Amino acid sequence: MKIGLVGPISLQLIADLVDDGDSLPRGYEYPLAAYLVREYIRCGHQVVVVSHTPEVSETCCWYGENVEIHVVRRRRHYLFCLDCYRLERRAMLRALKQAAPDIVHAQWTYEFAHVAHASGFPYLVTARDSPRQILKHMCSMYRLYRYAYAKWLIPRLAAVTAISPYMAEELQAMYRLKQAVRVVPNGLADDLFRQAAVCSDASGTLSVVTVSGWDPRKNVQPLLQAFQEVVKQRTDVKLILIGAGLGENEPGHAWALENDYATGVEFRGRMSHTDMLQFLRTEADVFVHTTKEESFGMAIVEAMAQSLPVVAGARSGAVPWLLGNGSAGILVDCCHAQEIAAAIMRLTKDPDLRAKLGQAAYERAQSKFRMSGVAAAYLDTYLEIIQ
Repeated sequence: MKIGLVGPISLQLIADLVDDGDSLPRGYEYPLAAYLVREYIRCGHQVVVVSHTPEVSETCCWYGENVEIHVVRRRRHYLFCLDCYRLERRAMLRALKQAAPDIVHAQWTYEFAHVAHASGFPYLVTARDSPRQILKHMCSMYRLYRYAYAKWLIPRLAAVTAISPYMAEELQAMYRLKQAVRVVPNGLADDLFRQAAVCSDASGTLSVVTVSGWDPRKNVQPLLQAFQEVVKQRTDVKLILIGAGLGENEPGHAWALENDYATGVEFRGRMSHTDMLQFLRTEADVFVHTTKEESFGMAIVEAMAQSLPVVAGARSGAVPWLLGNGSAGILVDCCHAQEIAAAIMRLTKDPDLRAKLGQAAYERAQSKFRMSGVAAAYLDTYLEIIQ
């Protein structure tokens, strides 16, 4: 089968699959699509990747044995909002028609879904966020535009999957869809799973880690506040923050210093996806995620796959489902600093509980969120759509 994947992708993660891969732009920081490309090729399929980036000035193409990559120019400074990505969509449509895939699989429910819908090929769209919830937690004119775009486009789509039951319910509640929404979750490449429990470093210090960002939806402030309660009782615990806005002298650091919430906290900031996974695998003991809403929660699954015990929000969208409603992690009110602190204290004091929840998290991630299983579910869906 020749599969057209249209959407954001971390292009560097598939650079080795094409000739002159060193010249590929970075693209988006979105590794999931790259894992999917690799799994499809492993299964014997051909893949056409179509994406956009401001890093190129015209459409550029790269070719490998079973893959071709088409990257079109994306305008800067949100100029694409004026015409719903018209120039970008036209360029992506030309790339698809040139490649002639058997089916087009679009990621997200905005311009990439619009391209799939207009392509004339059989297509599937995967809804990866809730436009309503994103607007609610990150209100801006751009998010309002995206909300309106999705509101117009989603009811017109012929085939849609969601990445969690929560997302499927959101779609059914918001839009009159032509068909029922199938749930196909996100997945991790099989070689990214690590079963052995992580040990604290030689000094005996336990590392509590979050991979997040500094914005209202990610909600890191209560975690910083909670951790100050932890360090009052435990001097052998540190909090490590990874993500945009969470480096030294970045907004999260400045806020923590201003509010005297920086004791025992390391602000690491952005890491490459590879480095972040290696960090979770070798240095983390407990993973905490205090986001207010997640359509899935990829960072949580990445921690689960490393056998890390997880503390996360009891009402944070898909998060309770990810953690088996508490069987594979501790669910808390992620806006309540005292609950977060109590959960961290439980885990740091009890190595048996850490091991038990870490093992439960690993087993759930392995059984539900392996890329091999995710790709198989998508391939079955493609065949149904084509037929």
